Amino acid sequence: MSQSKQESNNTNLGNVFSTAFSVGGQVACLNLIVIFLSLFIGIWLDRLLGTKPAFTLILVIGSIPLSLVLTYFLAKREANLLNKSHQTEKSLSREEKNSRE
Repeated sequence: MSQSKQESNNTNLGNVFSTAFSVGGQVACLNLIVIFLSLFIGIWLDRLLGTKPAFTLILVIGSIPLSLVLTYFLAKREANLLNKSHQTEKSLSREEKNSRE
């Protein structure tokens, strides 16, 4: 009984780590996309309007709060999904325990 419980805990811990690494990768890619998009759009606008670094600086600095907000919502969504799967596992283990008795 304790061995299966330990295996279950290792599986849960593995799920948490894989989710954490997945969220980290998603956040990194999302931030890179936002920063490079703002950089290229800023450079394009500066060339188009003849304002050397103005739009580039404004858009790159403005991408920081956008990245933070997107990171927050992405992490919040993944935490909710992880919490729901954990609650589902708990209810399944309770049902399994009750069926044994």
